[in-house]
Formats: sequence, structure tokens, C-alpha cells
Amino acid sequence: MAFLGERLKQKNRDGSYKREQGGAVETEKLLAQMEEFTIFYKSVQEAKCAGDFNALYKLCKEFLKKRPENVAANLHLIDFYVNKKEYENIGEIFDRLCYYHPQEKNTLLAQKEMIEKEIGVRF
Repeated sequence: MAFLGERLKQKNRDGSYKREQGGAVETEKLLAQMEEFTIFYKSVQEAKCAGDFNALYKLCKEFLKKRPENVAANLHLIDFYVNKKEYENIGEIFDRLCYYHPQEKNTLLAQKEMIEKEIGVRF
């Protein structure tokens, strides 16, 4: 998967390969994570377009097992709960996001408040 003629250099401790490009070191692991997220995101879009919220739920839960800090997956899961009118888990998801992303806490709490006003329920 080398691009722009870069070559694999040395192995990391976890078995992935380092890449050197312009002084920056990228790993195969990062590329694999990006590919994994791309597949997840496309699958989520397909599920939403089809109105298949059960598939959306399964996709999000499975992805969050590996990446519980992922903002997009958590927000899609909130979307699922809002569409199913199952509001009891939404506050928990926002708490988890604030834990993993404390620098974004104000933004996340504002979004939580906006959703609460929109649906008329406090989490």
C-alpha cells in the first residue's frame, strides 16, 4: 500500500511497518484504522438511506467495541436512539464522549441541549 514511491522501512513493536515521508512517520496500523472507518461510514450511510435502523445500531455497537472514543459512531448511535424514541441511553453516550474528548465538552453539552430541546426530553 505504498504511495508516492515511499518504501516500507522498519517494523514497530506491534508488527506494523513505519513509513517515512517528509520526516513524518505513519504506520500501517493508522492506515488500517482509516480503512476500517471508511468501511464503517459507508455502511452507516447505506443503512440510513435504506431506513434500516437495526443495521445502524449493530454497525455502531460493533464499531464502538473497538473504538469507544469515536465521535461519529457515537453520534450515529444517538441518531438511532432518537429515531427509535429510546432516550434513556443518550445521556450516557454524551457522558462517554465528554470523558474521551474533554476538550470538546462545551460543544458536546451544547449539542446535547439542542437535542433535548428538539425532542422535549432531558437526558
